[in-house]
Amino acid sequence: MVIEQFVEGNEYVVDMFYSKTGDPVIVSLTYHPMPTKEQYRNVLCYIDHCIFEQLYPQIESFFIRLNSILNIQAFPIHAEFRLAGGKELLPIELNPLRYGGYGFADLSYYAYDQCPYFSFFQDHKYDWKKIWNERRRNKYYAWVLAYNGIRVDTSKIDINNAHVKLRTFIGDKPLLHYQELDYRNNPVFAIAYLAEEEEHRLTRWLDVEFQDFFL
Repeated sequence: MVIEQFVEGNEYVVDMFYSKTGDPVIVSLTYHPMPTKEQYRNVLCYIDHCIFEQLYPQIESFFIRLNSILNIQAFPIHAEFRLAGGKELLPIELNPLRYGGYGFADLSYYAYDQCPYFSFFQDHKYDWKKIWNERRRNKYYAWVLAYNGIRVDTSKIDINNAHVKLRTFIGDKPLLHYQELDYRNNPVFAIAYLAEEEEHRLTRWLDVEFQDFFL
């Protein structure tokens, strides 16, 4: 049964794997706020030290309990949770095929100098205390998915102009990496990896109309 649409609460996205000894290894944890327009549902995921510290123990505990039932090793999982009533995390998706998918793994690479694929194949654990050092503790790290726009005819656009406008909107300072995508075969034209010092700089993406970048 698909129950995700009936579970309320803030959404969080986790990539993890079970090690060769069956221990859970969390490689990515982000907050997934909902945008104004449903068509741009996956526009933004981000994390900071406070969110991580708040949720990591719950998430690790969940996967420990899960493997007491499954008893699996060397197995990756992409997971999504909702925080119900601000107290308990409820799983709404467990999907091995989405581990690190659609450039999501690269947020760890550009933000933390870690690679989830390498970690999985080498059975390598993250040292999160070392990762959240003084340099990173006061920043928000984000994955932004840039959509083509609701009514954009991609056969008649100058995609280079759209990239210039989007990069101007982002600014040079927070940009960790900018990845152009095949906009003709996908509903999106870029992924941006950001490091912002103020949270409101990220939440503005929830109201963005991507159509404007193609005018």
